[in-house]
Amino acid sequence: MVWIWAFLCGLPVGGLGFFALNAAPLAWLPLCAGAGGAAVALAAWLAMRFGSHASDRGRHVAQASSLGWAALPAGIASWLGLAPGAAISLAAISGVLVLAWFRAARTGAPGPGLARQGAAVLAALGFGACGFVGWAGLQAGASGGGGDGPFPEARSHYVYDLDARVPTQAIPRCEGAPRIVGTIPGGARPARAVDGALWFDAPDAEGLRQIRRRDPATREVDCFTCDQPGNNLRPTPSVVSRQVVFESDREATALRPLDRELYLLRASGPPPAVRLHRVTRDRGADLYGGVGPGGQALVWSAARSGSWAVVTAALGFGHGGITVGPANVLVPGGAGWVAPLAWSPDARSLALLRGGPRRLGRAELLDPATGETRSLDVSDGHAEEPHVAGAAFSADGGFLAVVSTRPDAWARSVPSTLGFLATPLELLGGPDAPAPLQNTALHVGEPRGVLRRVPLGEGGAWGHPTGVALSADGTLVFIGQRAGPDRGGEERILELDLCP
Repeated sequence: MVWIWAFLCGLPVGGLGFFALNAAPLAWLPLCAGAGGAAVALAAWLAMRFGSHASDRGRHVAQASSLGWAALPAGIASWLGLAPGAAISLAAISGVLVLAWFRAARTGAPGPGLARQGAAVLAALGFGACGFVGWAGLQAGASGGGGDGPFPEARSHYVYDLDARVPTQAIPRCEGAPRIVGTIPGGARPARAVDGALWFDAPDAEGLRQIRRRDPATREVDCFTCDQPGNNLRPTPSVVSRQVVFESDREATALRPLDRELYLLRASGPPPAVRLHRVTRDRGADLYGGVGPGGQALVWSAARSGSWAVVTAALGFGHGGITVGPANVLVPGGAGWVAPLAWSPDARSLALLRGGPRRLGRAELLDPATGETRSLDVSDGHAEEPHVAGAAFSADGGFLAVVSTRPDAWARSVPSTLGFLATPLELLGGPDAPAPLQNTALHVGEPRGVLRRVPLGEGGAWGHPTGVALSADGTLVFIGQRAGPDRGGEERILELDLCP
């Protein structure tokens, strides 16, 4: 019985070894699990063979073998892409097992009964869950203070140069309630292009999210990725060209469920005049991508071993291809999730979101030239601060629109320090999973001033926001909304005239 139990305890150890192999095919998983079980059974036999001759040494060795169940939560953490990784976790568990067998082989105390054997399994699972999740959190948090500060000094010249070249325009002075111009059913995460086109994502016939564009003149909608695999969502057009960055889960597999990559779409006309380029290739999650205000830099939210950061990389174009330089950290998040919401065309303001991709959270406004950060206050004097869902700038960066929502108690209770664990779990739900959010609020104003709330009436109670887009002059706003599960998660994009 000792050998059988030791073999069972070794199965999760072998599974952890499978993840340590990194690129092994899924068919190897049962083989690795069996090999792990055989290795633990052999080690238990050796402990019995060369240990003391106490009558209960088999029970002690069986109890020591129960520590192999700590590999189960360690394997789940590795599957979620958390630190320290499968190889280090496997080495740590193997070391603990060897010490436990050594002690069990030499003890002369009475052997444990079934109750203590069961408690040993639960203790191993608890040790693995707390130990490896805690390890991942500490490592992710320690990486949050690294980097060269928010922006390297050399980037200030880049900001000032762009700011000087963007023509300013009058700030919209609109009062009262806006006028509803129309709605687009079934759309989410709207974004406005430099030519006036509206980009968004919506489900296709198979239920997968696909990138769509509404023509500014004809108002006809074309689908640009309906022949592409996976969910393709969150289109972000460049403010200086026809390039659109979006995120896709097409590279995700059963072993890498959180793999999200960014793609760049170059459209010279309606479909099929479309060219796609993959611009990120790391195995972690790459989200909220966009092209910088100058058109020569990619900015996005990246996860590496559970640690989050807003990063950027240089984009090069030539001979029909695209080159992407090495990623540099702009805003370290560490254990807490952080993402870029919008970068103003004058490059002077970068809106950031902290919290989670489904729970959302608080927004900040960063001045890249000085590195100064301030919170975007959309609380309207309420004690419970709403969670921001999107931000958008006018063509000169002088006018800002922000949409927010009220989260439920669960969403408010998750601390930012648990983002390294909460964010992967949120991403596992997919892009259309129900969100713990309700209603929509819209705030507009100058980025460095006080934002005023725009009355939405019944439109605000229709659902929670998925994003916001703003016209070049700041007078038209497009709000993506999703209704609750009671209406089947219905979606729409609401078009409003702020100055009717």
